[in-house]
Amino acid sequence: MSDLNRTPESKANQNNFPLSPDEHEKLLDRIRNIYPRDIDLVTFAQQREYGYQVDVKKSSKQAIVLQTKDSAGVSLDTIIVRRNKETQQYYYTNPNDAKDKGPIWKFVMNRKQTTSYIEIDKHLSGFLKLENLKEKEPQIRAININSSSIENRAVSMVKHFNLLPLTDLNYLKARGFNENVLNSYEFLGRVLNENHKGYINTAFPMYNKDGEIIGLERKNFSNTDSNSIFFGGAAEGSAKKDSVWYSKIWPDKKIDNIVLGETAIDLMSFHMLKNKSISNEHNVYVASNGYWTENQISIVQELIQKHQPSGVVLANDNDGPGRRYNINLTGQLNRPISKEDMALNPMNQFQPQPLITKDNKLSVQCDLLGKYTARLRFTAVFDNQTEGLKIFKSLEDKLQDLRRISSQQVETKIAEISDKKGVYEVTFVNATMELNKAQDIVLDVRGMKNYLSIEKPRGKDFNEDLKVKLGLVKDESLEIKEGKVNQLSQDDLNKRNSFDLSKDLPNSKEFDGRKAGGLGR
Repeated sequence: MSDLNRTPESKANQNNFPLSPDEHEKLLDRIRNIYPRDIDLVTFAQQREYGYQVDVKKSSKQAIVLQTKDSAGVSLDTIIVRRNKETQQYYYTNPNDAKDKGPIWKFVMNRKQTTSYIEIDKHLSGFLKLENLKEKEPQIRAININSSSIENRAVSMVKHFNLLPLTDLNYLKARGFNENVLNSYEFLGRVLNENHKGYINTAFPMYNKDGEIIGLERKNFSNTDSNSIFFGGAAEGSAKKDSVWYSKIWPDKKIDNIVLGETAIDLMSFHMLKNKSISNEHNVYVASNGYWTENQISIVQELIQKHQPSGVVLANDNDGPGRRYNINLTGQLNRPISKEDMALNPMNQFQPQPLITKDNKLSVQCDLLGKYTARLRFTAVFDNQTEGLKIFKSLEDKLQDLRRISSQQVETKIAEISDKKGVYEVTFVNATMELNKAQDIVLDVRGMKNYLSIEKPRGKDFNEDLKVKLGLVKDESLEIKEGKVNQLSQDDLNKRNSFDLSKDLPNSKEFDGRKAGGLGR
């Protein structure tokens, strides 16, 4: 029986509240008919969350080709979007995966790794509402604010973004925040209201490496009979890939931790949940508002260097993307160069970010090669090729831990090597247990255990944890303990059953360590 024809009772198990038969029919109509017709799948796939880009050369009027690429510009995933002339519904196919096809709800299901139509409905409803609110806006210009005062920042933001002081707290209260958190020093002036086309949104300014505002993340919500639907996105023209949201920085105080997360909402939730244990800490919170880009990580590294925190805490989501973000941040951030070392060698301040230092010769990046395959790329610098081979041999030894816990093959190879630099690749199944082990390995080989820590939410993210604590939603982890379906485990099982390196990768020979100069398996 199709998932879309399941009974209201079975659907209710996927939500925090039961669905009435009427609500169930409305949900099915939205997913089957409204979203595939009213949401342009090409625009939707280009959201930062998914990261697809149109390949103009390969596209036609009838078939739009979109791809995701890694940092080197190598294609990772390809989809082709078309529109049915009769139904006017958008649908997609994947030339590399015959099972990856269908309307927009299938696109979301496959990439967010969920079978909950309640969650898919929330996601698509939020996007559609935001699209309906949008209007043509001029390209946002960088606003250089010489004064660090909140008042001057607010005045500049009002002029350029039509922003208002934070007086409408409805969205934030629906997220579970109390006024004590909103009045915390860290968040004063960093959360505002926006009057956009007659709607009052909650707004989070985005800053570039020079402290200039070059973007805006807006949030809002709507209530249904059974729950609240939250939605948000960037203002038109926002340079999200080159900017981050960050909290107010304590003046003349030693910074304890820089805490990194995917959204300001998650970080404010973290602050509220951990209030007792961190009440005496002076922390800085930094959010990417989506996936972490190279430029954003560079901004974080500059904040680390400037403020010399005692440590870095990763508070990303407890899901596949969140684990990969943890790996990338662990693999690319470094401890600050001490002021003493900077005085001895002032040229250090001109090094590209993130730094590969004399004490840490490795940087690591994690990306996806299709839906079921993850890849680690270890980039090493060394004095000669012999030293490089020793570094890669030590990596091979560390990877035995990953092989021991994985039920699927782990492949390694030396992708490139010269006298001064080399790249070592590891390919494995994109599943929870393997990603967790990869996190541990990267933390270990980069020597960051005593400086960087990972805080995992109990649920998907810290805002979900906060709402559970406040009784706003049920704790779904308790349902798992009571014997109900553990969806995450089922997702991982599906990945492992579908994982086949020879099919998943463009050329399986390229990833055979023995044939590509690697250290074997």
